Amino acid sequence: MSAVVTVPPEPVVTVEEAKAHLRVDHTDDDALISGLVAAATSYFDGPDGILGRSIGAQTIAWRLDAFPADAEAGRIPYPRVTAIEAVSYLDVDGAEQVLDPGAYRVVGLGTDTAWFTLASGAAWPATLTDDEAVVVEYVAGYADGTVPAALRHAILMTVAYWYDQRETASAGELHQVPEGADTLSRPYRLPVV
Repeated sequence: MSAVVTVPPEPVVTVEEAKAHLRVDHTDDDALISGLVAAATSYFDGPDGILGRSIGAQTIAWRLDAFPADAEAGRIPYPRVTAIEAVSYLDVDGAEQVLDPGAYRVVGLGTDTAWFTLASGAAWPATLTDDEAVVVEYVAGYADGTVPAALRHAILMTVAYWYDQRETASAGELHQVPEGADTLSRPYRLPVV
């Protein structure tokens, strides 16, 4: 199983918000600040982030070797899942097929735990016995304006820390993120499935 972002999220913190937080009123560092916002967001967000969740709305391709055999196997990673875009699979002949949306359902849309499961009375089609024979494309993340304030502030704190610590620091002084950002984000961490 793997998950890959196919449509990246828009930043949940704008350069203007970061500049206000940093008290920067010039444009000389806009490219640097934009890069720091992107880096801080990716540190927390999506398949590569430490939280095990999607923050900004993004499209993810979840690749499975087969259709889920039970509910736990169908637990969709990196929630908040808001929509399933498409489900495709390789049939026994290796041809790509699109699964009829009536054959499956998603339980828990918009929550921290969503499951991709078989619809009542349906059966999973036979697939090629191969790695990543099933791909579930879904949209996950918080809708515009609903990103928790603590996560937005953790990103801003991280941007500020990295902005201030651009120069080489001794090993004893170097921290990946400020303790406050880690503390703010901790309640939002989910186990990665």
